[in-house]
Formats: sequence, C-alpha cells, structure tokens
Amino acid sequence: MKCENCNKEHDGSYASGRFCSKKCAKGFSTKAKRKEINAKVSKTLTKNKEIIKKCPVCFKVFTTKNNKKTCCSRKCGACYGGKLNKKYEKEHYAELICKECNQIFYVGWNKRKQQFCSNDCRHKNKEYREKLSFSMKKISESIEYKKRLRDIGRKGGFGKRGKTVNNTRYDSIIEKTCFEWLEENKIKFEAHKHIPNSSKISDIYLIEKDLWIEIDGINREKKKEWLGKDYNYWLDKLKIYEKQHLTYKICYNLQDLQNLF
Repeated sequence: MKCENCNKEHDGSYASGRFCSKKCAKGFSTKAKRKEINAKVSKTLTKNKEIIKKCPVCFKVFTTKNNKKTCCSRKCGACYGGKLNKKYEKEHYAELICKECNQIFYVGWNKRKQQFCSNDCRHKNKEYREKLSFSMKKISESIEYKKRLRDIGRKGGFGKRGKTVNNTRYDSIIEKTCFEWLEENKIKFEAHKHIPNSSKISDIYLIEKDLWIEIDGINREKKKEWLGKDYNYWLDKLKIYEKQHLTYKICYNLQDLQNLF
C-alpha cells in the first residue's frame, strides 16, 4: 500500500491503511486545510493589532483594537453627527449643560447628576473650589485624620522609596544619599541587615569596620512625645546593640556618616 502523504510503500498496519504513520496523517490534514489555517492565524494576529484613529467629534487621536469603533469615548459617540439611534440615545444618555462653559454634553443615566463636562471645567469653577477647600479643612481638623497622616508619615509613606544604581533598596531620601555616597566611594557595606539574634533590622552595616549604623533623619530623641510607641521600638533596638556588645553609631545626616571615615 502507498501512503497518501509521502507515497511510500507500507504494510497498512497503521489505522485504516491510508497513511504509514501518525506524522503523515497529521501532515496530510494540515496540508489539505492550509488555506483555512492561514485564515484563522491571520485573523487572530490582526485581532489584537492596535489601529490609530481620529475622533470625528473632538478630533482627538486614539488607538483601538476594535475596527468598528469610530469615536474615542461614549460621550463623543452619543453626539456623533446624529447618526446614533435616537431611541437608544434617549434611553441610555442624558443631555446636560456644563455649569462652567455652558456647553451641551452627554453622559450615561447613572451619571445624570454630573455638573461639569470635564475635569478642567470642574477645577475652574469657583464654587466647586470653595467647597473643595472647605471640605479639606474640615477633614484636616479631625484628630483621627491627623493621627492617620502621622502614622503614614512615620512608616515612610511621605518618603521616597526605590533602588540605587547598584540595586540597593532604600526607604527614605536620607538612606538614598547615604547609600549612594558609600557606593561612589567603593566602601563595602550591607543595607538593612538583620541584627544578630534579633528580628530587628539595622540601616547600614560597615563590613571592614564591623560597625552598625542607625540613620535617624527626624531626630527621634527630640520628637519622642510625638512618636509614642515608635520611640520605644527605637530604644529597644539600641538596647539590643548594647546587650550584644556591638559597636554602633547614630547618624542624623550624611555629614555624620562621612565623619566616620
């Protein structure tokens, strides 16, 4: 018997005897449906392709993966040349007038209480700005809100976090300056190393000097009443150094660190 795919002689033991092996059977079906497979592949490739278009209402350039989309947003689509179905427009959109620029704009029924057509108009409006500033003042006057801001700042929420050029992680701006200076001067150190026999972490450990450094950018001793529990955590950390007879220094700025060399 001859294989229908490779035309080689075979004993016909595989399946119905049309092909000599599984490989030839798969190859034949692929060959017969090549045009159909190519069409499916091209469809999937072009499906996720981004198309650049220009909105006919606001003339804004936007990208879309759907070729049927004509406008950049629903708002523009609702007022696009009156081409949309009027029934659909009345059922799903509300026609409003902007409180600031007095222009007509369209929003969904769930947003029909909206007063401004855009964020720019909202922030330009004097009445809105006065209300916003009053509400912010009211929030800042509450003690609970002040405590929350204090806790965020204490944990480093207002600081800058990131990594240096040598991929050393820092949790504050003062740590960044200290780490970068040590790296520039090629001084061997370990950042955020665990203190021996403790779960607490130091800021810097100088390997060659066998010196542990704590960076205190806010001067905790002066602000101990304001810090509360965090000040006690700081004292416990210093006690661990003393109990284990580890040499440590407290640096309040970059100059204190530079003075150690």
